[in-house]
Amino acid sequence: MSQGKANSLFDRLKGNRFFRSLLTLSAGTLIAQAVTILASPLLTRLFTEYELALFAFALVPVNTFMASVNGGYNNGIVVEEDGDRVHALVKLSFLVGIGVSVLVGIGSYVYLRWFSKEGYPALLIAVFVLLTLVSFGLIQTLTAYNNRRKDYKTIAAVGVWRSLFQSLGNVAAGFAGFGAPGLLFSYLLGNAAGIRRQARDIRPELSAIRATPVRELLDTARRNYRYPLFTAPAYLVNSFSYSSVTLFIEALFEIRLLAYYAMSMRILGLPLMLVSANVGKIFFADASTEFQRKGTFRKTFNRMTLFLLAIAVPMGLVMFLFAPPLSRWAFGPGWEVAGEYIRILTPMFCIRFIASAVSPGYMISGRQRADAVFQVLLLAASVSAFLLTRWKGYPIETFLWLVSLLKTLVYLIYLLLLRRFAGRPRTGNPEGAAA
Repeated sequence: MSQGKANSLFDRLKGNRFFRSLLTLSAGTLIAQAVTILASPLLTRLFTEYELALFAFALVPVNTFMASVNGGYNNGIVVEEDGDRVHALVKLSFLVGIGVSVLVGIGSYVYLRWFSKEGYPALLIAVFVLLTLVSFGLIQTLTAYNNRRKDYKTIAAVGVWRSLFQSLGNVAAGFAGFGAPGLLFSYLLGNAAGIRRQARDIRPELSAIRATPVRELLDTARRNYRYPLFTAPAYLVNSFSYSSVTLFIEALFEIRLLAYYAMSMRILGLPLMLVSANVGKIFFADASTEFQRKGTFRKTFNRMTLFLLAIAVPMGLVMFLFAPPLSRWAFGPGWEVAGEYIRILTPMFCIRFIASAVSPGYMISGRQRADAVFQVLLLAASVSAFLLTRWKGYPIETFLWLVSLLKTLVYLIYLLLLRRFAGRPRTGNPEGAAA
């Protein structure tokens, strides 16, 4: 390619709003995830396998309820056309987040106190779960407001600060010998970083938000009833379909294997955080706008899907071919096991990389029922793999292959169906939107 053509291509990309938005979000996330990558080799040397497994187990209820803790009302903040109704959605989203967090915290204590076989510190983990979910409820409400205003610079910046605080806090806790409690505290502390900056644009509206009467909150909840009825349960089932694998590994295999699995998920989650989640924010805003104007969002769907596919294929090949030796080199002797797990789970994560970014299309097209069905199918894939492994006594590698292949099939059908919905005009009100 000649220098002139290269410069012309660069100018076109620089002038493209999608790539500018993606670059703004991804630049910050790249820094955040670079910090995570650099910290990971230290964690495997500063903490025992049991401490890393305990940390992974404590994150199970957090990861399960994080996306649904606001009852789905945070999605309404992004797509609500009437600006006057946003105040009620913001207040409702945050209050629901607090209520759900308290319930999950109590449930976590009950499970750990009477049902967990490992004897984890129940009160410590329950308090961690409650406070972390409250912080996520606030963060997701503010992120939705930032996304509504297309303030991607703020979203990217606070992501960097949170990752930096969490990773450096983990390393400091390891050197200080604080063990698993240090991992939990540094994660919670990292979540608090950046909240003040995220709230900058919404601060002038706080008086109006606080003054929103109960009657208006109830009316807003009634008009948007499909968010908690369909959207939030779909998020919950999707999250649990992955976090349940941690529970199943704890139930089926020795605890050290859970540490290897947790590290493999940490690495596989990087491209999801770096690109997929950021593309998803842009897709949600752009597809909503296209749908309001044209009644379909086929153009946005096709553009995003092809862009993600061009990244997923080479990324998957690298992970599949080189994960085991790279894991041994980065994390130390014995940790090539985590690399084997990465190799097994790569097909599933590559297609999830695409599907998670465009998944808001089900909500935009008013197809939350179909989305909920697919989330149940993803959970059924995990449960089926668990039951087969328990019945046949399969090793963990076979269990993970079953999880990977079954979920890859479900995600493939998920994308094909969403492609149909993207090009089909919707009639009536969307599921989850106000009537």
